[in-house]
Amino acid sequence: MSTVIATIFGLCAGVGWGLGPVASKYAYEDGCTPVAATVVQTTIAVIVLSTLVSATQASSLTTVEFVGITPFIVSGVVSSVVGRYLLYRGISYVGASVNSSVAATDPLFA
Repeated sequence: MSTVIATIFGLCAGVGWGLGPVASKYAYEDGCTPVAATVVQTTIAVIVLSTLVSATQASSLTTVEFVGITPFIVSGVVSSVVGRYLLYRGISYVGASVNSSVAATDPLFA
C-alpha cells in the first residue's frame, strides 16, 4: 500500500472518530438509543472493512486458516460491540464533549 493511500485512510479514520460523538449527540436528541447506535455503527464498520479488505488483500485471504483466526474474529467482534455500546452509553449520560475527553485516554490503558 502506498504512503498516500495509507495517509488518506488515516485522515478518514480521524475525521470519522471526530464526527462520531457529535453525530451521536444529535441522534440522542432525536430519540436514538445507545443500542441502536452500536448496531448501526458496527454494521457499517463490518461492511466497509470487509469491502476494503477484500478489495486490497483478497489474495492473502486464501492462505488464512479459519480455525486459527476464529479467536481473533470473536474477540474483535465482542470487544468492539461492548466498547462501542459503553462509548455511546457514556455519550447519552454525560454528553459528547465530556465523554470524548475521557475516551481519548484510551491509549494510556491499551
